[in-house]
Amino acid sequence: MDRSTKWLLGLNLGGFILLHILAYFGAGIDALGFSLPRPWAWTPLTYMFSQGSAIELLFNLLWLWCFSRLFMLVGTPKRLLTAYICGGMGGALMFFTAWAMGLIPGGVLLGASASIIGIAVCGAILAPDYGVNLLLIGRVTLRTVALLTVLFSLLPFLEHNAGGGWAHIGGALAGGLCGLAMRRGWMPRFSRRTIKKQEELMTLDSLLDKVKRSGYASLNAAERRRLLELSNKL
Repeated sequence: MDRSTKWLLGLNLGGFILLHILAYFGAGIDALGFSLPRPWAWTPLTYMFSQGSAIELLFNLLWLWCFSRLFMLVGTPKRLLTAYICGGMGGALMFFTAWAMGLIPGGVLLGASASIIGIAVCGAILAPDYGVNLLLIGRVTLRTVALLTVLFSLLPFLEHNAGGGWAHIGGALAGGLCGLAMRRGWMPRFSRRTIKKQEELMTLDSLLDKVKRSGYASLNAAERRRLLELSNKL
C-alpha cells in the first residue's frame, strides 16, 4: 500500500476517534463537520476526514482503499493526496453554493465520500480507457467505474439528503478539473529542482504511459520495481 493511502486511511480513523472524544466532552459534530450557516474556519478541511458513525467509517474506508488502489494504477501517491483534497474542497464549495442559492436549508457536511468520488473521477480523466477487472462484473474501463460512482453518489437526493448529493457533485467536478490539470501539466509535481528529479519524473511518466497503453502486466519485473520505487518517492 502506498504511503498516501496509509495516511488517508489513518487520518479518517483518527478523525472518527477525535470526533467522538469531542462529543464525549459535550462538543457537537460541527466542531469538525462543515456546518452552515455558521461554520468554523477549519471545517471545510476537517469534515472530509471525519465520519459520523462506525458504519459510515467502515464503508468510506473500504471505498477509499478500493479507489486508491485503482488510482495508483495510473497515478502517484502525491497526486492521490491532491485528488482527495480537491474532491473534498469541491464538495464543501458546492454544499455552500447550494445553501447560498436556497437549494438546501443548511446543516452539517461530514464524511469522506466527496473526496473519494474526486479520486475516482480524477483517475478516469488521467486514463479513461485503462481496463480493470472487477469482482462479479468483469473487465471495465476507469471511465465506466467513474460514471457508475457518480451515478451511485446521487442516491442522497432520493434519500432526502440534498446537501450530501450536492457535495458529491462538487467532489466529482473538482476531481475532473484536478485530472485535467494533471494531464495538461498545470498541477504542481513537487520537488522538481534538480536534474535527477526531472529524470525520475520522466521515467515515471514513461512507465505510467506504458501502463495506460498496454496494462500493468506489460511491465517486466524491473520496471514494476522501478514504478513502485518512483511512485513512493515522487
